[in-house]
Amino acid sequence: MAASAVALTPTTCPRAFTAFVNVLRILHALLTAADLPRMRFHDLRHSAASLLIANGVQLAEVSLLLGHSELRLTSDLYAHLVQQTATKRRAIWTRF
Repeated sequence: MAASAVALTPTTCPRAFTAFVNVLRILHALLTAADLPRMRFHDLRHSAASLLIANGVQLAEVSLLLGHSELRLTSDLYAHLVQQTATKRRAIWTRF
């Protein structure tokens, strides 16, 4: 028998919902204090993956860190960044 998904609401999971709201409130307060735009946790995840790729971390390792079930998913989402990073590195090497 398959488990059905339960939405995280104040009624279904009051403690978990309250914890999530508090963490989100803290995140938004930290972003405001740092004079950064408001963002979601997913945006932070995407930014972290983008920074890892831009700094030369292999796509397979980024995929593992993100918990993607297949490397193809990571490749579909971030292939353009891999290409941009390679282009920038080639430009640096051609200077020498």
